[in-house]
Amino acid sequence: MIFYGVQGAEAAAELLRQRPELSIAEIGGQVGYDNAGKFTEAFKRVMHFTPSEYRKERGIRHET
Repeated sequence: MIFYGVQGAEAAAELLRQRPELSIAEIGGQVGYDNAGKFTEAFKRVMHFTPSEYRKERGIRHET
């Protein structure tokens, strides 16, 4: 399932906030993307931030 529109991007944004241990690629996979670049493009088209920018703007650091 690849997200389309605002609802799907919001689901991805929720994962970005709630699961800082997951990489951008892993979150993209969770919402149906097998290519992190395509996930980033789709997310930015709706949210006006890349997933990394979204986390940074909210002070969320990727935990490894």
